[in-house]
Amino acid sequence: MKKLLILLLVISLILAGCAGKETVPADGKVGTEETNKSEEIIYVKVAPIGIKDFFHKLSLPGVIQPKETVMVTAKINGTVERIHGDIGSSIKKDTLLCKLSDMEYKLQYENALIGLNKEKLTQDSTKKNYERYRVLFESGALSQADFENIENQYKMGQELLNLAQNGFALAKQNLDYTEIKAPISGVISKKEISVGENIGPGKMLFTIVSMDDMYVETGVSEKDIPVCKVGQKVEIRVESFGSEILEGEITHIGPVPDPETKAYPVKILVKNREHRLKAGMFATIEILLDSHKSVMSVPKEAIITENAVDFVFIEQNGKAYKKPIKVGYKDEDDWEVLEGIEKNNRVIVVGKDKLVEGNPITIRE
Repeated sequence: MKKLLILLLVISLILAGCAGKETVPADGKVGTEETNKSEEIIYVKVAPIGIKDFFHKLSLPGVIQPKETVMVTAKINGTVERIHGDIGSSIKKDTLLCKLSDMEYKLQYENALIGLNKEKLTQDSTKKNYERYRVLFESGALSQADFENIENQYKMGQELLNLAQNGFALAKQNLDYTEIKAPISGVISKKEISVGENIGPGKMLFTIVSMDDMYVETGVSEKDIPVCKVGQKVEIRVESFGSEILEGEITHIGPVPDPETKAYPVKILVKNREHRLKAGMFATIEILLDSHKSVMSVPKEAIITENAVDFVFIEQNGKAYKKPIKVGYKDEDDWEVLEGIEKNNRVIVVGKDKLVEGNPITIRE
């Protein structure tokens, strides 16, 4: 029994001694898991702090429309004899679009001209008589009643001459209306007549759009409308033009919002070189609101966001250090850094997800 108690006491001492010793790894190093992780060498790529300009822009969707659209209608009755334009035809102002039958209008014109010439001859004779009798009346050789009769004849003749002149002008205008001409330079977007068709006043014939200048129409919210000014330059991107940037200018700002969208209508004028822009194309408009010039920037790949706080890892003396930063404007590639790092720092852009504070790092180019 005594030997058994001694044996149990020896076993207890041995177990207590083992419990008081640290487990030693195979490589002979002793430490916690976090310590071991901090000393693990991570391969990373770094980038220097950049200096660049950032721009704060208001981005809006828009639709391209012609600067001017004119609907050409008939002014008189007639039969279409010839058509000189079709959809897609580029035309200059006063170009003949179509010709109506004009025989009837030519006769009316000629008759009106004959009537006008007749009244001119009659009035010339009446005027000479009037002047002669006026001299006699002023000398006392003609009575008041006789002179008034001559004067009334002269005035009546002048009225008849005026009527003949108006009739001639109307006949000439109707004859001119048989040649339907383009009121503006542009491109025919619609043609709604055919040769041989009988048309009347008000009949829609053509629609012409001006293509040299175009409008981009958009809407601006109440919050942003104060920053928009007539004459302000804007950038325009059209999806089908790729990365090309066009320059436009705000020309119109509506004083009343659209009842459906609650946005204020804005028109932006843009030059349509080579007529590449077409009505109905969608565009993105960017209005410059503010700019920060020559400020620190880091690639967006370097940014880590945790609990709404932005961080970067910087490389210093072969180790990684986590730095909270305050950011400003952003673009597609970089973020502006307002504070938190120095211009001579280098930020880690690849391998940052494995890092903890103080990690030894190896830089790979």
